[in-house]
Amino acid sequence: MRLRGLVAGLLVVLVAGWYLTLWLARPAPAPARDTVALNEVTAAVTTGWASLPRTGVQPVDGIDYAVVDTQQQVVATTRPGLTTDLWQARGAGQSVTDVVVGGQVVGYVLFDDATPRQTTAQRWRPALAAGGVVTLAVGLTLVGVAVVERRVLRPFRQMQGFARQVAAGQLDAPLPMDRGNAFGAFTESFDLMRDELARARRAEAKARTANQELVASLAHDIKTPVSSIEAVAEVTALHTGEPRTKDALASIQAKAEQIDSLVTDLFTATLDDLESLTVTVTDLTAGEVATIVRAADFAGAAVIGPAPACVVRADRVRLTQVAANILANAAKYANTPVEVTFALEDDGVAIRFADDGPGAAPDELPRLTEKFFRGAGHAAQPGAGLGLYLADKLLTGMGGSLRLSNRDTGGFLARCWLPLA
Repeated sequence: MRLRGLVAGLLVVLVAGWYLTLWLARPAPAPARDTVALNEVTAAVTTGWASLPRTGVQPVDGIDYAVVDTQQQVVATTRPGLTTDLWQARGAGQSVTDVVVGGQVVGYVLFDDATPRQTTAQRWRPALAAGGVVTLAVGLTLVGVAVVERRVLRPFRQMQGFARQVAAGQLDAPLPMDRGNAFGAFTESFDLMRDELARARRAEAKARTANQELVASLAHDIKTPVSSIEAVAEVTALHTGEPRTKDALASIQAKAEQIDSLVTDLFTATLDDLESLTVTVTDLTAGEVATIVRAADFAGAAVIGPAPACVVRADRVRLTQVAANILANAAKYANTPVEVTFALEDDGVAIRFADDGPGAAPDELPRLTEKFFRGAGHAAQPGAGLGLYLADKLLTGMGGSLRLSNRDTGGFLARCWLPLA
């Protein structure tokens, strides 16, 4: 805004300068004429009208004049070079009188008065010179302002805007560099700083995400074996009669519950970062998948059928989590053997986990893969409602899918599908 005000002020100075120039060069008023002398000249011309071409005329009191008839023919002049055109003389402001002989106008006296024209010309020259000086000064000032604006002010404003962007965390937009301005070197340094800040922020975010993913993954993985330890301790305590052993098993069960509670808190704290869990797929044979499922069966309730001779695309670690979550859910809610079968379907391998438990309510089936969702009848069972949610997320990341349903013969069925390699 200050720059615009300066330019507007200079334009005002320019207009005012030219207005003053025109005012100074205005035409000077015609000097007062000696009316008596003009009348005397007119009377002399009138008296000697018939003899003028022979006798000629003489200046009167230094006033030159020309005499013309009504046909614009020159009758006499006091000197060569005078205006002899009636309309030109009147237009130039010269004094013109009529020559009347016998009651009729027979001619005109054109008095030469060059003083107004000379005075106007004398005024125009210095006025134009002054106007030219003002114009040149204003023009040079505007050029200087434009140079300062382009070389100093504009780069400075760009650096101000860049600093605000960096402070706000916007590190992707580069700062245009122009070595021709006064801040060229600083501009380059600021842009290098932006690159380093952006690089450091990406590295920090990557490390933080990796740590959070690791914590979230380990927290959930720990919960499954801890739940198995708790269940084994509970079952063993029911089948022993020795008090000391019962006390030890009760202590184991209490500590397992404490660990499960702490891990749940840790897992919930990192839950928002589960969306970014990485999945790295590789080629696995169906036999390797069967081995992964067998290793994930901590309760020993799975009955695993033969696997077809084929290769699928999956992440070994994430597939272990999927199988462990499905088998842990079956042990928790069905507490029956789980039949695991393999079949080639839809250019992939379908792995079915079937139990003989009560299954799920029909209206709850579509929501079993939602985060934190738990069935209405499962409030007494420990859990966070995340096992099937994670299984679905991880299978999707591997290019597969998870489909949940109730069996026609009773029980619950989880179908995991993995694409062929």
